[in-house]
Amino acid sequence: HGAGGRMEIEFRVPARQGGQRWLLARGEVAAAADGAPLEAYGVMIDITERKRAEETSSRLAAIVASSEDAIISKSLRGIVTSWNSGAERLFGYTASEMIGEPVIKIIPPENANEEAVILRTIRKGQSIAPYETVRVDKHGRTIDVSVVVSPIRNAKGEVIGASTIARDVTERHRHVDTLRENEARLRLALRSARAGAWDCDLQKRELHWSPEMFALYGLDAAAGVPPRGCLVRQIVPSHRKRARMEFAKAILQGGSFTLEFPIVRPDGSEIWTALAGDVIKDQAGRPVSARGIDQDITERKNWEKRQAILLRELSHRVKNTLAVIQSVARQTLRTSSSPKAFVEAFEGRISSFAASHAILTETDWAGAELRKVIRSQVAPMAENFEAQVRMRGMPVVLAAEIATQLGLVMHELATNAAKYGSLSVPHGRVDIAWRVAEDELCLLWRERGGPAVEGPPRAVGFGTVLIQSSTAKVTQRFGRRGLSCRLEFTL
Repeated sequence: HGAGGRMEIEFRVPARQGGQRWLLARGEVAAAADGAPLEAYGVMIDITERKRAEETSSRLAAIVASSEDAIISKSLRGIVTSWNSGAERLFGYTASEMIGEPVIKIIPPENANEEAVILRTIRKGQSIAPYETVRVDKHGRTIDVSVVVSPIRNAKGEVIGASTIARDVTERHRHVDTLRENEARLRLALRSARAGAWDCDLQKRELHWSPEMFALYGLDAAAGVPPRGCLVRQIVPSHRKRARMEFAKAILQGGSFTLEFPIVRPDGSEIWTALAGDVIKDQAGRPVSARGIDQDITERKNWEKRQAILLRELSHRVKNTLAVIQSVARQTLRTSSSPKAFVEAFEGRISSFAASHAILTETDWAGAELRKVIRSQVAPMAENFEAQVRMRGMPVVLAAEIATQLGLVMHELATNAAKYGSLSVPHGRVDIAWRVAEDELCLLWRERGGPAVEGPPRAVGFGTVLIQSSTAKVTQRFGRRGLSCRLEFTL
């Protein structure tokens, strides 16, 4: 200030306690007539606190300007006084479009009362804790946001406005909704598969179950996951040692594993379960956790058991069937007058046998309905089965062995009727009636309207032998009006 006049200088000096202090030199310089400075006088002011406040304010301004969150300030009347770039990106309005406008512009009409509550709370000097709500952008799109509101105070501590920080949580909500949907689908899948999910912290020895696991083991979820010892005791004793050894081996080896064992529920019911999971190891190779599912496989086990039984039964039936066919072949050959007669008789009897087997196959060999067996054997021999054959009797289901025997008997009777009896003429009729008393089936075969019968056949053929050997008792009457045959089977 060689020319004199006022001066004001800010500078930093070392502080006694270390660091630096800011000083302000404010004063005047007196000059002579020729302009030479004569003297200077003034004051020295410590402005360190002011400078720190300015630096803090600058940093806050930079943070607000660069923040991804929407940071908005408003008056106590709800008029926007500042609008950062985060607010511009989130709501689509520029600062010039929103400053001086009511903040309710971005609040949906159905949430209008929300702003009144906020302003009342802020006027009391209280903050609004973070909460989630909905806002509207410039284009009318609703946005899920997390909002926190704090009062703004002046130097005297008076509340003069409010600061709002809004964060877009739409994507987070979408992820949460997706997780809930996936969890619901998982729950549905577990229920459909009669399975439950579990995870085990091997270091803390803590086991966690999904709700489906409690239902699987027949336990009360309110009581929590039972101790491991209780679970082991639910395993059927004959499988307990094997299950424990296989599980311990799976934990040591790591990777995926599957165990199958039966358990007994508290109500006494027994089911088979399949425990499938993965063992997770740390960097040192130590097993730290395991997780997986436990599934009720009782139906599969029962099916496997049934299949094994069926295979044994099939082997037995095949042997019996071959023995029967062998016997039929020998007896048919012995009573046949020519190769052609043998082929016709043998093929007919084998077809009869096959028809009975077809009916039994439909029910997995659980039994055959008597009416179906009769129809399968007699219908091929009648020109008009519905008109020529009448069946009367209660519904009866025959065991497999009785069904095949009855089928062969019906085939022989129908064959003879078609060759010599009532089914050999269009107007002939056959009445078939039966009844069941205790463990005995009594069946009556009666022919009418066929050629006149002179009497019993002169020679006893294999058909007659087959009928006699396949029944408990047989009574035949060869009347002039036709054959009457009473057959008794032990059920």
